[in-house]
Amino acid sequence: MADEHTFGVNSSEKVELTETQIMVKEEVAKAFEAALPTYIEEIKSSLKEFLHQELSEFETGVEMKQTSKTTTFKEFMACKPAEFKGEVDPLISQRWISDIERTFETSHCDPTEEVMFAGNQLKDRAKDWWELLRKEKGRDGIKGLTWAQFKELFLKRFCPQAAIDRITEEFLHLQQKDESIDTITAIFFDKAKFCPDLLQTERMWINRYHTMLNTKYREFLTPSKCETLNELINCARERELELKRQEDRGDKRKAETETGSSKKAKFAKSFKKPVFTKPCPNCGRMHAGECRARPVVCYKYGKLGHLATQCLSPPSLCYHCYKPGHRRSECPELKRAAPISDDSRSFKSQGSGRKPEAPKPKGRAFQISAEEAKVTSDVVTGTFFVNSIPAYVLFDSGANRSFVSIKFVHHPSFVLEKLPVPLEVEVADSKSFFVFDIYRNSEVVEEDGEESD
Repeated sequence: MADEHTFGVNSSEKVELTETQIMVKEEVAKAFEAALPTYIEEIKSSLKEFLHQELSEFETGVEMKQTSKTTTFKEFMACKPAEFKGEVDPLISQRWISDIERTFETSHCDPTEEVMFAGNQLKDRAKDWWELLRKEKGRDGIKGLTWAQFKELFLKRFCPQAAIDRITEEFLHLQQKDESIDTITAIFFDKAKFCPDLLQTERMWINRYHTMLNTKYREFLTPSKCETLNELINCARERELELKRQEDRGDKRKAETETGSSKKAKFAKSFKKPVFTKPCPNCGRMHAGECRARPVVCYKYGKLGHLATQCLSPPSLCYHCYKPGHRRSECPELKRAAPISDDSRSFKSQGSGRKPEAPKPKGRAFQISAEEAKVTSDVVTGTFFVNSIPAYVLFDSGANRSFVSIKFVHHPSFVLEKLPVPLEVEVADSKSFFVFDIYRNSEVVEEDGEESD
């Protein structure tokens, strides 16, 4: 009995222990499940910090390797740097500076080697200048020369201010002739690089480009309708294509006309009329077969067989002077008519019914040179903006009329009007000219910003 009792007690204890273990396991599982997201976030953060640290160390090592590596001259030449032969041209010299600086960036050239590498690309006259500079500064001076200092010396020699002023003058007088739109646009932009003061706004770019175009383009373009310069250039290209199509159509019609003319000539040649060597004795004309024309009579002598124009007989006497050798209509005595008197002329002019013309006003233009204008107190000269166009203007307080260049007034901002009475102007060489047109309400902007009409 005792053993049975003992066995029963042990069984109940085991059952209670098993239930307790299950409860503990469930609680542990719940606690682990609740804490698991926190553990995962901590693991992620630790892993990110580790990877970021390793990546930073790797990049630092790569930069140190790149910094420690210097570009050789062979690697620099592999980038095919541009050469310069010593042209005293602002456009060519500045292009070479830009090209060589891009080569420095591409080859990762060390700043201490830039001057030496660039000096090897100087040829001909530029090389002579470089050798002279090396002798002047010496070896140590060349090594200590920075790229900025080299560029300053280079541009001073091959891009002088006088050459820049010449390009500015060419830009002011630039006019399209036979060049295409793309060609003249490239020339326009090349010269515009050196004229920043004349092209400060987009509208100034548009007006200057429009003034530069040929008449066959300028008359069909309205710059005020274009907001940007690119719009005006595209309109000019469209006009160029239209002119090209018109020219092609004209060539095609000309070729068709020539083809038709050649066919007509061949047809006429195949049906060529027969050639007769003797005139008809009855009518005097060249023909074959029986003559059906009326007999031809000479009106000079009444003979048959020829016309008066074909008569070989001497001319008859003149019925006015009765002299041989000419007719009455050719008589020299009839041609010697008495001259008409001034009174009769004035009488005819008065009787013609025409109104006498109003006397034309006459002015006189005086010539003055640039040197005389500088020393004259009542004359002012300089470059001013006339309707937003830069122009050389001379102001004379004693003049009551102003004259302007014909090329200058082609700009659409000038409004053409006719004078009610033509103005006769006498110039310095005593020659007179008549002026019929006038341009009113032109806006002139003075140096201080004030406007005057």
